[in-house]
Amino acid sequence: MEAAPDSLRRARPLLGTFVEIAVAGAAIPAMEAAVEAAFAAIAKVHRLMSFHEPDSDVSRLNRGAAASEVRVHDWTYRVLETACDLHHRSAGIFDVAVAPALQELGVLPRPPDDVGSAPAEPGETPKRQLAASSWPGLSRPSTPPMPCIKKDVDGRDKPGHDDVGTSRPIIPGASDTIQLLPGNQVRFARHGVTIDLGGIAKGFAVDRAIAALRRHGMPEGLVNAGGDVAAFGSRGHAVDIRNPRQAGRPMCQVALRNAALASSAGRFDPVRSCDVRDAAVIDPATAMPVRAVRGATVCARDCIIADALTKVVMNAGEAATPVLRHYGASALFMSAQGEVHVTADWKHEVRFAA
Repeated sequence: MEAAPDSLRRARPLLGTFVEIAVAGAAIPAMEAAVEAAFAAIAKVHRLMSFHEPDSDVSRLNRGAAASEVRVHDWTYRVLETACDLHHRSAGIFDVAVAPALQELGVLPRPPDDVGSAPAEPGETPKRQLAASSWPGLSRPSTPPMPCIKKDVDGRDKPGHDDVGTSRPIIPGASDTIQLLPGNQVRFARHGVTIDLGGIAKGFAVDRAIAALRRHGMPEGLVNAGGDVAAFGSRGHAVDIRNPRQAGRPMCQVALRNAALASSAGRFDPVRSCDVRDAAVIDPATAMPVRAVRGATVCARDCIIADALTKVVMNAGEAATPVLRHYGASALFMSAQGEVHVTADWKHEVRFAA
């Protein structure tokens, strides 16, 4: 009988970052097969939900969902369902339709001239691909934030929720901007709506990878996609959280076990400079980068929730507590003044750097 090695660890460039997958407690062939399946799941999420890929579900929606219903993959539909639920429960703070602001910021490419043309069917190559260039300055997008709603089979609206409070009301009159219809059909209420799933899809990809590892019988596993981390098994994993004000220096170390962790903070290019720029997290009310919170880390059962809730905490700070509580999540964040806040229900050991 072949002896089981201690562990296996692999890393690949995916999702615009490096994805690391580690497993332990099984024979090498089984671990290699599990890791390959996990990478395949992440690559599939990338193909479906990339803003940059012209034949992704996201690109097809942005080209054609304002003109007619667009059918998407079940995974994309599930992410949109979660995004809509988060949107309602956060009173509009979590918003996947801030893509125009991210385009002005230079995080996403600008659309081509014929962005409103008919959608390409799955597998069909559009006549013109999205531009992949950099862009200047930031201005308010021309379209309101995302408010979305899911339709019942008979077309009636399902009620939404508001867990944040009345200080951030959902924008009136825009409750059906994104319509989730039966049969994985999606429709935008008007032209000009542009979505980006970059604030939630990476967490979903981590969850799909974890599911693949479990499906292949791995007793222990960890997936790290550029700071979106999930782990299962008997071992604890030490995860360093970067100091939002000092790139390259850790703020603290979190002991993670059987949970998911995600962080958002200011952007920096370690090759060019260690200067920290504004975060690529937009306040939908102003279409400007958030500045009240320097960085946020959220721990939750699922990485899709942890990933998305970092944007809510970055926008709302302590006011995000009701939303965190609803999803069984906890958070730590640094305010603009450098104060570190930790929610009372944080369950994992935190060691702050000296």
